[in-house]
Amino acid sequence: MRTLNNLKLMTLHEFRAIMRNKIAFFFNLAIPVVLVVIFGSMWGNGESGSDVLDFMMAGQLVYMLLSAGLMTVAIALASQRQNGSLRHLFTTPLSMGVWFGAQMLANIAMATLQIVVIFVVGHLLFGVHAPLNIPATAVVLFISSLACLSMGLAIGALVKSAEAAFPISMILFFSIAMFGNVMMPIDGAPPFILAVQKWMPSYFMTEALGKVMMRGEGLLNAAGEVSMLLGLMVVCGSVAIWRIRKQMTVA
Repeated sequence: MRTLNNLKLMTLHEFRAIMRNKIAFFFNLAIPVVLVVIFGSMWGNGESGSDVLDFMMAGQLVYMLLSAGLMTVAIALASQRQNGSLRHLFTTPLSMGVWFGAQMLANIAMATLQIVVIFVVGHLLFGVHAPLNIPATAVVLFISSLACLSMGLAIGALVKSAEAAFPISMILFFSIAMFGNVMMPIDGAPPFILAVQKWMPSYFMTEALGKVMMRGEGLLNAAGEVSMLLGLMVVCGSVAIWRIRKQMTVA
């Protein structure tokens, strides 16, 4: 019971911290909404325009999840490590499991808010359609959110300072977004770029979302992409926990 109460309090604390972060608000909500409005103004007139926006929604959703993980989480964790607040936090009865669970729940709550906002804006202004397979879409978005969170935690745990976290996160964020079919389709790119694309986490996210959200396919059809994202989540999450535990045990 005490563990659940600690988890609830820590989750609320982390969610409030995200909402108070102006940089996080800018990257997580403001930019994606602006992009939807821009793309909608360019291609959102008529049925064919709505179809184009439907196609681009997967990329916009992945953009938001990447932003929350690579920009918000990574920089926040690096700052907490640098100023000593994370070490102080673990001098309390708070366990590593509760802390990690609170990070996941807070960022899933943020991701849910992002998804609702972008779909509401897209539907009200440009007639964007709801996902064809809503349950499968929710599962893919949930796993994608955890994968992005784990990447952010790994970056924040490995960098030396918050000053170093920002440029590293920025470079990784835009590289993964640009080469993973998030910002624009790159199907006609040179072969070496297409080869790089196949290894981008965002590629697996957009491919899985395209199958379940756009074409209404079942989750099993996206099993390959989902498996890769789960593997990424486990690896990055394990690295983050190992690095934080090591740092917390150093006198």
